[in-house]
Amino acid sequence: MDDLSMFLAEKCQFLSSKLTLPSDINLPEEIQQHLVIGEVPLSLNQQGTVWFTGKQFPHIHVLHSFWQVTGPIEPETLRQALFHLLCHHDALRSCFAEYFLSNGDWRWKQFIVAPQHRIPLTWIDLSKYSKQEQQKYIISVSKQTSLDIEEDPQLNCVYFFLGEHEPGYMLLFISHLVCDFWSSRIIMEDLSLACNQLYRKEKVQFSRKTSSLKRWSGRMFELASSDYGKKHIELLRSYRQAWPSSTTLSSLPTDYPRGISIKAIGSFLQKHLNDVETAAMQRFSVKYKVQIIEILLAAIALAFKQWAGICILPISIDSHGRETFFEDLHVLRTVGNFAIDIPDVIDLNGTTNANEALQYVKERWRQVPHKNVAVALSRFLDIVEEELSYPFWERYHCEVHLNYTGRVPATDDSREENDIYFRPASLPLEEQYGQFPVSNMLKCSAAILNRKLWTSWEYDPDLYHSRTIDKLASNCMAAIIEMISR
Repeated sequence: MDDLSMFLAEKCQFLSSKLTLPSDINLPEEIQQHLVIGEVPLSLNQQGTVWFTGKQFPHIHVLHSFWQVTGPIEPETLRQALFHLLCHHDALRSCFAEYFLSNGDWRWKQFIVAPQHRIPLTWIDLSKYSKQEQQKYIISVSKQTSLDIEEDPQLNCVYFFLGEHEPGYMLLFISHLVCDFWSSRIIMEDLSLACNQLYRKEKVQFSRKTSSLKRWSGRMFELASSDYGKKHIELLRSYRQAWPSSTTLSSLPTDYPRGISIKAIGSFLQKHLNDVETAAMQRFSVKYKVQIIEILLAAIALAFKQWAGICILPISIDSHGRETFFEDLHVLRTVGNFAIDIPDVIDLNGTTNANEALQYVKERWRQVPHKNVAVALSRFLDIVEEELSYPFWERYHCEVHLNYTGRVPATDDSREENDIYFRPASLPLEEQYGQFPVSNMLKCSAAILNRKLWTSWEYDPDLYHSRTIDKLASNCMAAIIEMISR
């Protein structure tokens, strides 16, 4: 047996041992019944991420969040809560294995393993250090963001204890391969719930599990290969073929000369509608049967047209990707990387005002039924048509990105006095998390929070002055107000 064969045999044996629950881990019967273990088909989205970043750029596929923690939390409470979280959300127990084929090529596979003894928690006592030393240490730890994709779990937690009467801080790392923004909210809700139930000596009970990532992936892969699935993919292909030629497009203007950007995180600028304007936008949406995402798309396109005279705007839109064709398949409370980018091209050449722009966007956005699902299905096939592949979209030089997360629940301050409470906190960084080219030059994130529509614009300060982005963001807000004033 050659070295490669021995290596693969050892890897298979190692994986097989982790697909069985250790005999000394006793789980309640109701948990064991819903435990998902085994191989999970990779989506094309995952394949691209693993292949492109692999182990060379481990920091790229890590989502990090920083939390201030108040209340009577103890190491064992947090450790047990994390164990229950790993048992409930199967995707967090994923590991990825590299397999070599007989032709010399290689592929990645995803496996969900059984719960193991190792709990990914590091508890660090900084109570004897000064505030300045504490902050310096937290910053130092925060830079160590990599996770080994070939080892489970795809989650790591670091807790900083700062003193008996001081709030603590928690740093949570989760692999982007198995988690998106929607999933991260579910994880934090359940982690908080488990910590408080354990503190009160109650049985840990989460919301009822929705369909597993393994079941969703398998069903979507089957649908993508079926005639019914290919019909929707064909509609998507025809829709994209009608886009204006990529040769007619020009790059966005910049304030400073273009170069190779190596920033992982850019600068941010925020604009918002007040509560009266936001309420008017929501009433307008209901009255005229217009989606908020359509209002935002039209407003952004109008803002770019006013700012730089750009009438044809390629834009990438985030979707949570959890819509399905199956009535018996629901993944709204399932942790996984379901998020997808929906590419589109907005052409305002035939429009003369904000209302015409909105009508155009509304008609275009709804031209392909179940567009979100069609895009998700295309991710489960190998690149069968050039029009559905990444190279096709790259020809459009997408430099604008929109992520609308809908209505974000307001912070609940009506908790019990002794509750363990996790509050989002800002992590001061001395430098960025590694160096890697940013994929979009301008990113707009939007959400309705505390009855106001907020937009946050991320940009590269090496390319744009803040005054330019302020003008662009203001134009976007003004366009929304113009639309809803009719």
